[in-house]
Amino acid sequence: MCNTVKQCGVLLLAGGKSSRMGQNKALLEHDGVPMIQRLAEQCVAFPEKLLSSPIELPVEGYTRFCDDLPDCGPLGGLVTALRRCHSDALLVLSCDLACYRSELGNYLLSFLGSGWNAWCMRSRDGRAHYLCGIYTKAALPVLEAALEQRQLKMSDAFAAVSGHMLELEYTVFPDRLLTNLNTPEDYYKAFRPPVFAICGLHNSGKTTLCEKLIRRFGEMGYRVACIKHDGHCFEPDVPNTDSWRLGKAGASPVMIYNREILAYNRKKGVMCADELIEMAMQEADLVLLEGFKNSRWPKAEILQEGEASVSRDPVALIADQKPESSLPYYHRNDADGIAELILRYLHLTPPRKNS
Repeated sequence: MCNTVKQCGVLLLAGGKSSRMGQNKALLEHDGVPMIQRLAEQCVAFPEKLLSSPIELPVEGYTRFCDDLPDCGPLGGLVTALRRCHSDALLVLSCDLACYRSELGNYLLSFLGSGWNAWCMRSRDGRAHYLCGIYTKAALPVLEAALEQRQLKMSDAFAAVSGHMLELEYTVFPDRLLTNLNTPEDYYKAFRPPVFAICGLHNSGKTTLCEKLIRRFGEMGYRVACIKHDGHCFEPDVPNTDSWRLGKAGASPVMIYNREILAYNRKKGVMCADELIEMAMQEADLVLLEGFKNSRWPKAEILQEGEASVSRDPVALIADQKPESSLPYYHRNDADGIAELILRYLHLTPPRKNS
């Protein structure tokens, strides 16, 4: 089938039971804003806005409906919306897309002239996100047939309409834009990224402790990235090497690599910590920060004898002897205890092992 799409609306799906979350995901709040409202704020430009939900939700300008056939999952909501909408297609978004941004929607919309019946995103880990995609009215007869036959899996319905996958890998968008919230742990990971700082004054033992923690987390199966803050002007390259000479000549960035190692040296345009963390999280389960005592990230502060805390809102203190503080205390040699603190605070679960 080939079709022409002139107008696209948006459909927010909020009819699920949220059984694994334990509460209505659409009403989960972050910074005082319900999830469904955060999502709706990213969809203001659509001429037609539909909401699949059995209850009223705090979004304005949306036409709410109950599914024609209840208890049929997202396929029931999608079919009902395509039957009722005036648009030629709908951008379909599940209410638990915690980090969705309108830029990703604009990317999906750029394929409206493709003639496809449906298309959705696939994340870098190979997972298909059928509820972050566009479905056209041309797909409706096939979707209705699947619904009538109680073939309710979105993967089967997507295949039946010859849907196309768009690979996030070939875009500039980060993986977190496709984050789904199904459990309380998912919620904490989305809004409390797996980032933890070890801070302290000069020569307090930050690097030594970070070494121990990295080894401990590695033994547990975690991929760990580490970002070190340096308060002084430093030279990251070896003087008089080829890469050093290229940098001195004005190249920025200078990259040198072989099959196992890539070194990236950029001297122009300072990157903020959030950018570095975003880069690190593409390849790591946990990001350790060394330093960053004034950052907003959770941190444990190492104190030397007689020192008072100088960091912003530490969650624990590390020292040779217990300081006068109500904060949790760990001995500097208790790497196992500090590792457990970090995992517990970040709500991290053991990483999946490759079978």
